[in-house]
Amino acid sequence: MTDLHSYYLSTLYKVEDFKHPIVIGQTHLELEGLLLKRNVTHWSYLTAWNPKSQSLPNDENRTRNQTLFNEIHAKPSYLVLNGVGESPDGHWSEESFLVLGMTEKEAVFLAKKFEQNAFVCGEKGKPARLVFVEFS
Repeated sequence: MTDLHSYYLSTLYKVEDFKHPIVIGQTHLELEGLLLKRNVTHWSYLTAWNPKSQSLPNDENRTRNQTLFNEIHAKPSYLVLNGVGESPDGHWSEESFLVLGMTEKEAVFLAKKFEQNAFVCGEKGKPARLVFVEFS
């Protein structure tokens, strides 16, 4: 397993108003409740920060994330919550979005467009999954 892969697996995928972060390989009770309440089956957790894991200045990352947000918000069926992907020691973080109603296929398209190596997604009743993006 590459270091990058292990970093993604250990990242804490935090969401505003959630007491606990989303963790790869686990179901998340707060998220499950929200999916049920909103009658949604799919979700994705995305960012536009640091394309291909290359560090950029925060202002450039925020501009990229705003562009991603605008694209996500163009589809009114999505519910978007702000999040932060954070290393367990708190030394690294990226502003992110939890998007209810976004399928893995839709997330792959955006992840490629914003040059993200990976993203997190899931379905109601199933554990969070890390999905790596292949670039041609």
